[in-house]
Amino acid sequence: MTMIKQQSLYQLENTDLKLLTAYCIQNQPSTSSLLGWLLNSPQSCPNEFSNAIFYCSAPNPWALIAQNQTVVWLIEIKDRIRIFVSSEPFLDQCPTTDLAVKYCEDPETSLQGPMFIAADHQALYKESENLLEQLLKTFMENKKEILVHGCSVIWSPLLRRLFKIPYNGPCKRFVNPASKYPLPCSLRNGYSIAKAEKKHAPLIIEYNKIKFEMQYVIEGLEMSTVITTQDNTPVAWAMSHRDL
Repeated sequence: MTMIKQQSLYQLENTDLKLLTAYCIQNQPSTSSLLGWLLNSPQSCPNEFSNAIFYCSAPNPWALIAQNQTVVWLIEIKDRIRIFVSSEPFLDQCPTTDLAVKYCEDPETSLQGPMFIAADHQALYKESENLLEQLLKTFMENKKEILVHGCSVIWSPLLRRLFKIPYNGPCKRFVNPASKYPLPCSLRNGYSIAKAEKKHAPLIIEYNKIKFEMQYVIEGLEMSTVITTQDNTPVAWAMSHRDL
């Protein structure tokens, strides 16, 4: 474990990654986004994975987690970062206020009240938010801009306040067994569904709100599908991020 600049930001060693992966497996679906990247990237994009830098808010996060204390991880990958806070699996199960629900669904809404109904849940949220804010400020000291990727919507108020980041969410998570959606399936009016191909990548990039690199999109095509007309013109698609 190497300390970076301030005591609040530490760089993880390789041995910690195995423990982080095991932690994510035990805390799904809240950890699914991070777990997908940890499991898939070493095979699909080994250079990116080996060049990723893992930061943490504590030199021994597992000791703190065993004591039900909050830990934050920041993962720097080229021009973007991933954020995960250990309180997320618990907070994901806590009832939120009506204002919080409206905020998460409407980019123009301002969250002026609490995120969670119960006072102890809100206290944990604010404690986690304060820790995350401290780490983000340290992390961004010498950086002009970066893409925040795969972040829980509950941290959106903080990101908007700190960095004036535009709100492009939420991306909804559906947790169902793959067996519920057997392929192939038949569509009406001559439409058909098939696996996305490399030729579809430029169109996917053109219409996506985030203009990902071509190679990034191509790497996700194996897990993506398109709906086409009878003349094989794509009209809709479901793009699966290999790291989500």
